[in-house]
Amino acid sequence: MFRKPMLLTLTLAVVLGLACASAPAANAKTITKIAKPKISDTTPAVGQKLTAKADTATKPKAKIYYQWLRGGKAIKGATKKTYTVKSTDAGKKLAVKACYYKEKYTTRCVTSKATKKVPTPPTAPTTLTVAAPEAVDYAVNALNEVRSEARTCGGTKYPAVPALKVDAKLTKAVQAFTEALAQNKTWGLSYTADGKTYHVADLVDRTKPYHVLTGYGYDASTEEGAKAYVAALLKKSDHCAVIMSAKYTQAAFGGAHNAKSKYPYVETVVLHS
Repeated sequence: MFRKPMLLTLTLAVVLGLACASAPAANAKTITKIAKPKISDTTPAVGQKLTAKADTATKPKAKIYYQWLRGGKAIKGATKKTYTVKSTDAGKKLAVKACYYKEKYTTRCVTSKATKKVPTPPTAPTTLTVAAPEAVDYAVNALNEVRSEARTCGGTKYPAVPALKVDAKLTKAVQAFTEALAQNKTWGLSYTADGKTYHVADLVDRTKPYHVLTGYGYDASTEEGAKAYVAALLKKSDHCAVIMSAKYTQAAFGGAHNAKSKYPYVETVVLHS
């Protein structure tokens, strides 16, 4: 049986990867006055939702198709006006291409300026836990209990001294520093991350007297743990002398726990005038 062949006429306006294609008429016109699209934020972060702001004042009005780019290459499936930044975008610049389509006109595509590189977000271990707010009171109360009585440190007698007051602002910074120590599975006065070294001394006003006491192995989030931590500090004569010094009037504390670290419990105390 003979079948008459079918003739199909197609008009195509698609965005496939980076390609914007159409089947214009032989004498197709050109869409004019197209400005490059803009991105709502040029310093994106992972998890952030970006919006493309394409030019809508073209002549004539045209339908707009989008394609988001990572490092200059099309992101599969990212063809909407908005795009949520993903972890795979870290270290890359983003851009968006807008393609303008209108029947009997040549499709035109323009690309935005690229954003700055998406920063790599810090990855905190799931085992990381931080000391509760009351841990600050536990630690400072334990220190003040020691300071309330005269004692001898390394052969030197020290009289009782006034109680320390909690420096709330510095405590926030010291807590963040201590969490970073635990996250990087270390303890002490500094840690290194992303090729940079961070020192606890950078948190304080170094024009005034201050002293940092660090330790590990005590769960200072409990009252008993805080007392045990301070008792361990007192066993060293230089630490004992610092705790009993009247020149220090304020204290900040930070504590964190990382079960995967060689030093699971980390503590930091900063005393200053």
